[in-house]
Amino acid sequence: MISPTLFAPRTALKDCTLEQWYRLLNKYVFFWLTRERLRTLLCARTYRDHPHVVLTLETLPFVRKYEQRIALSPMNSGNTQPIAHERSPETFKKMRDYPFQERARRGDYYQVVELAVEGGADLTESVLSVDLMQCAGDGMRVLHNISRK
Repeated sequence: MISPTLFAPRTALKDCTLEQWYRLLNKYVFFWLTRERLRTLLCARTYRDHPHVVLTLETLPFVRKYEQRIALSPMNSGNTQPIAHERSPETFKKMRDYPFQERARRGDYYQVVELAVEGGADLTESVLSVDLMQCAGDGMRVLHNISRK
């Protein structure tokens, strides 16, 4: 569950209570879509000194398999640091309803921030590699390759 100390919900939530927001987030499994977003997470103050297991997926078969359960978000929905952008259940959109063209003007880093799969996902057929990674300066490095397809 998201830590209340990392989330300033009372200033950010619209059309739902804090409990409803947490229940919504906990229905999903979340994925980063770019290396840049992964680097941002790995190099965040809270995480930079710790290694993380990173799964790299073959996206096309994965998206085809879970298309009906995928929701996209234009923000990191569980974080309000440093700014508590407004969020609501409408933050998550099905792929067919996501405003790709409108968001494209913001650049790749901001077009789609999160991909979430409702109810979880079986990754066994989609995983290309499993790596132990950690922040390294302004980048990230593979400490150990655990598995590669």
